[in-house]
Amino acid sequence: LVILGVGWNFLFIGGTTALVATYQPMERFRAQGANDFSVFGMSALASLSAGALLHAYARLDDAIAANLERLGFGGRETPS
Repeated sequence: LVILGVGWNFLFIGGTTALVATYQPMERFRAQGANDFSVFGMSALASLSAGALLHAYARLDDAIAANLERLGFGGRETPS
């Protein structure tokens, strides 16, 4: 995971540097700000939606287990 983090960091810094190099000096800060806002905004949206997805998946898992139990494929084991 450390290598993955270091690689992600190099790609992020390299991408930001390449983005800023394509703009005029007066536009660079605005372009970098828009890029950072979109990257971190999407990251926040993904983090916040993860809870809703886990909740929906848990409900789907319960529904599948109930249908399998109704069809006679066994139920969930309960701890003793």
